[in-house]
Amino acid sequence: TLALVALALPAFAAGPLLTQGTCRLTWDAPIANVDGTALVDLAKYRVYVGTAPGVKKGASATAEVGAPNPAPVAGTTATWACAGLTRGQKYAVVTAVDLSGLESVESNEVPFVFEDQSNPPGNLRIGP
Repeated sequence: TLALVALALPAFAAGPLLTQGTCRLTWDAPIANVDGTALVDLAKYRVYVGTAPGVKKGASATAEVGAPNPAPVAGTTATWACAGLTRGQKYAVVTAVDLSGLESVESNEVPFVFEDQSNPPGNLRIGP
């Protein structure tokens, strides 16, 4: 069975916070395993971005973000800077991966429109 909570079952914000020149997905780090024990072996996050609703984890993540602390504490966040995207409507989910390679279920999905690096959609928050 999967050992990680799905990023504490975060919910994305209702929409992007527009900030000229930036596009960032930010989420709260999980702090517990599914069985309720403290998470002490977090390795990284995988960000999956698609062009249609219903994005699921799969063989090829859009990006991987290293976890600076294998045992995150409450209030810890992680961020991805939306690198390498093409223009158009996008949908994103995030998963957590432990040191043995087990991957959590997907976070809630966030929709956004990515114009280009000179006019990205702003900051997007995954969380309650």
